[in-house]
Amino acid sequence: MRHHPTQRNVIWTILFSILAALTLNGCGDTNNVATPNGAPAANAGPDLGSILSGTVITLNGSASSDPNGDPLTYSWTVLSKPVGSAAALANPTTVKPTFTVDRVGDYIVQLIVNDGQTNSAPDTVLITTNNVAPVANAGPDLGNVAPGTKVTLNGSSSSDADRDPITYQWSLSKPAGSTAVLANPTTVSPTFIVDRDGDYIVQLIVNDGTVNSLPDTATITSNNVAPVATAGPDQGSKLPGARITLNGSGSSDANGDPITYAWTFVSKPAGSAAVLTNPTTVSPTFIVDRDGDYIVQLIVNDGTLSSAPNSVIVTTNNVAPVANAGPDQDGKLPGARITLDGSGSSDANGDPLTYSWSLSKPAGSAAVLSSTTSVSPTFTVDLVTGNYVVQLIVNDGTVSSLADSVIISTGNVAPVANAGPDQGGKLPGARITLDGSGSSDANGDPLTYSWSLSKPAGSAAVLSGTTSVSPTFTVDLAGSYTAQLIVNDGAAGSVPDSVIVTTNNVAPVANAGPNQLDLDPGALVTLNGSASSDANGDPITYAWTLVSKPAGSVAVLTSPTTISPTFTVDRAGSYVAQLIVNDGTVDSLPDSLLITTPNVAPVANAGPDQLSLTPGSITLDGSGSSDANGDPITYAWTFASKPAGSTATLINPASASPALEADLAGSYEVQLIVNDGTVNSDPDSVSITTN
Repeated sequence: MRHHPTQRNVIWTILFSILAALTLNGCGDTNNVATPNGAPAANAGPDLGSILSGTVITLNGSASSDPNGDPLTYSWTVLSKPVGSAAALANPTTVKPTFTVDRVGDYIVQLIVNDGQTNSAPDTVLITTNNVAPVANAGPDLGNVAPGTKVTLNGSSSSDADRDPITYQWSLSKPAGSTAVLANPTTVSPTFIVDRDGDYIVQLIVNDGTVNSLPDTATITSNNVAPVATAGPDQGSKLPGARITLNGSGSSDANGDPITYAWTFVSKPAGSAAVLTNPTTVSPTFIVDRDGDYIVQLIVNDGTLSSAPNSVIVTTNNVAPVANAGPDQDGKLPGARITLDGSGSSDANGDPLTYSWSLSKPAGSAAVLSSTTSVSPTFTVDLVTGNYVVQLIVNDGTVSSLADSVIISTGNVAPVANAGPDQGGKLPGARITLDGSGSSDANGDPLTYSWSLSKPAGSAAVLSGTTSVSPTFTVDLAGSYTAQLIVNDGAAGSVPDSVIVTTNNVAPVANAGPNQLDLDPGALVTLNGSASSDANGDPITYAWTLVSKPAGSVAVLTSPTTISPTFTVDRAGSYVAQLIVNDGTVDSLPDSLLITTPNVAPVANAGPDQLSLTPGSITLDGSGSSDANGDPITYAWTFASKPAGSTATLINPASASPALEADLAGSYEVQLIVNDGTVNSDPDSVSITTN
């Protein structure tokens, strides 16, 4: 720092006071001489440059002094500040008051100290904050954007180191023939519609009210993508004579180009004469004329490229026929003529059926079927009690059906409960409706229903309407629910029948939260996995890891198994944090977020000015230099000036504290620049005066 003229006067005053005291001591009795009070000297500390807006400045008057050793009081005032600044000193009567830089420009702060009797001459310190050009960020490039897509740009990552508000100016370069226009090009997120294949280049320049940023660009590419053919789902168990309608409407083109269709038979059963009608339409048809497999292929074209082929299989295999011996008959009296009915039997392929009946009868019965091969044979009941069981098997000329039976009873027959088909893959929260309507009574008696529910441990599911034909309940936990049904015809209960409802576990989904960018060194980062979820409603556990961090960083996550762990940014660069959650059974896929902190130039501090009475070895002190990112710094000391004729040298000029070998009386100014491995600091100087 450079001394003001008033400070030089104080120094000479001190020297003359010392000489006068020595003279008086030599001239008489010191007990009779009063020591005069010397004025104190204010030292407001070194000037500070290139300070960012928002920085808290701590002033330092600790180098102020009093020749008599009297205690000092401090009085700081802001002499000048930039237009519009509201900066105010906190604790202006302490040795180290503070204030916050809130505008670009120069701040001049004055210090006066008092030893209880006399004020010092004022000393000032200059704090300078230069405007830094803002940085434009046009957002990431986008590829394979289909024509017709509305693209929203994003310049929100643009920044200004001085925290000045920024304005946006976007421009667009587009493919030949495109009529795309930017909507709202002076906002942070303008839009435009892609209307041609090719490259759209958007440029962003931001301004902080004083200076423009360098331009930044993003490229949005819309290339032609081959269309995708979808021939529709396979179709099985078709009967001969069935008309098959194919469906290619699921085919698509990412660019939105109109597509054409080309259907062909890849194969069909031997002897088939099937022909596609309208094979260039989206939904051609053909007639099944033989048992077997028909494979039809679809290729679509967007006017430039053809898709890969996609096929659909239409199957018409011989299916075993189904025998239906008719409904049970109850309460028949001896002498009753029973007519059986196999007309409900069927064949999926439409083949003609033959019938084969057989009769099981009570002991002592002489009943005989009128025919064993007709569709509706008869017999006569000849006993008072007992069951007559008649079995039917049908054949389609190739294969026989499973047997079906009909019971003709001369007494009451217990009803049959049917709890409905099993239901699988239900998610927690699903409302399940049971169905006992398939229950039956051979005597035609009205039925009553009694349902009960077995459920997973911890489930609070409850059946509503346990005596209705179709009760309901809500799935609330993963696992299996078994509902049992017993029906009663007023005289007898059925054998129980059950339906199983299962809900499969679904892996949870991790959400590590949004990226956190441009954090200051030393910032405490709080992660947030609260948006993670589990479809089954299971409680989830958290496992966070720092999968990458800048070289030299010793950052460590605190409480990495909680929903919101923290760590402290200790190096400039990028940190990637990953989250995996678990629902007690299975892990989620990992999700990550990015945390970045920019490099900040180090600050050189060449130490306080020094006054030496004689030339010689003087130790400089750059240990007050600092780096906001905590990077190690290197030192480079050089002479800015020295007395005429001086051959003074610096010993160890790359160390924090080199020695100056002063050889002449006069003023030496030495400059210090420090480097954090990436960027140099602004220079700082120290003045050494020898007399």
